[in-house]
Amino acid sequence: MTYSLEGFVGLIDSPVICVIDGATTRYENGKELMEQSFDKYYLVSSIKNSNEGIIVFLKEKENAGSMNWIGEEQVILP
Repeated sequence: MTYSLEGFVGLIDSPVICVIDGATTRYENGKELMEQSFDKYYLVSSIKNSNEGIIVFLKEKENAGSMNWIGEEQVILP
């Protein structure tokens, strides 16, 4: 199963630097980042502006759950 990012990331027109666990990847814009698929479910944890572009920090969503055989996500209670 692959995951994509939250839709608002695709609205960024500036160069984007994506940071996941300290590793950085550069993209022409947010749309290019949105086209990437990930093996894990990442959420945007923060966004910062720099001279080089917009920095998007991603973190893995804890308890991402799993799909059952009919496509419903597992409900995880606190």
